Amino acid sequence: KTPDPKAPDSPPPGVQVAGAEPKSGEAQESDEEDAEKPTTEERKPLKGFVYRAFMSLEELDAKTPEIVQGVQGLGGAKAGQVELGWRKPKGSYFHFSLPESNYEEMVKLLRNFGPVRIYKDPHWRVMPEGKIRFILWVEDSKKKPQ
Repeated sequence: KTPDPKAPDSPPPGVQVAGAEPKSGEAQESDEEDAEKPTTEERKPLKGFVYRAFMSLEELDAKTPEIVQGVQGLGGAKAGQVELGWRKPKGSYFHFSLPESNYEEMVKLLRNFGPVRIYKDPHWRVMPEGKIRFILWVEDSKKKPQ
């Protein structure tokens, strides 16, 4: 008897017949592949952020050490390459990490010295839970270009 072309010996690829065992290497491989693939959440790159703050003050030479003391008093610690309150010709630079719970107190502290603008920018570095990063630039208003 010749084989009937309408009745193939095996089901089409990807179709599992009830009671039939998969050929070695078929279903097992696909299960392993699924296990190795990360979920959508794992594939998303984590994004951190940094608070960028800007101020313009007079008598900056006197106020810089006060700001440093205030930052340290709220648990702030140097986060960059230079010391807190690094003096540059036109201002002071502060790069620090701070407990997140002290954010509001930090804003109050800075507002005691004068108006402050704060932006939350995306950043590649992700801070540990409960910590935030600040980069504060305090411009010397007397050396500011008019």
